[in-house]
Amino acid sequence: MTAKQNNRPRRSAYGDAVPRVGRQGKTKIDRIWELEVGERIRAARFAWERRTGLGIVDLAELAGISYSILYCYERASRGPSAINLAKIAAAMEIPAGRLLPPWPPKG
Repeated sequence: MTAKQNNRPRRSAYGDAVPRVGRQGKTKIDRIWELEVGERIRAARFAWERRTGLGIVDLAELAGISYSILYCYERASRGPSAINLAKIAAAMEIPAGRLLPPWPPKG
């Protein structure tokens, strides 16, 4: 894709121009949400590690996801899907709601 093509506005299903926003087309609220979820996953994992003596690789295996994707969620370079968030919570034996920040996010 050339730079000229990349600068063209995207079009919605209705033909309206949709401006590109932030990193990977995410809004500021999306990014704040990912950061808060990542912090909550990491904090819950640390508590889980202290309780069980297992590490991040073990948690990823129990949740049925790859270690690298779990690490990406914690660093907030990706936002987790609802299914993966539920899998992570189930593997740690905590309610999935504990990993979700209040809505709307601060910021």
